[in-house]
Amino acid sequence: MKEQLSSLLGNIADPAVLAELQEQVARALKRLEPIDVLILYLANQGKTNKEIARKLKMSEEAVKKRRTRAVEQLRGYIFEAYQSRG
Repeated sequence: MKEQLSSLLGNIADPAVLAELQEQVARALKRLEPIDVLILYLANQGKTNKEIARKLKMSEEAVKKRRTRAVEQLRGYIFEAYQSRG
């Protein structure tokens, strides 16, 4: 998997590869639960797990678990899409 990912990332400067990767990420995000997408969005905006938990009225531990699971799922979905393209 690391070898294949390195191959993909090595070509990231290619606009077509970058566009395909962006498309795969968008499709993968649609497969996540909306709350998980929101958590990832807030984290990407620089919010800490504690800040996210406060904003969403959930425990910090729940945010941490959901965030970790969402990232793992995204990686899996993107890798799956990469493998299926042949």
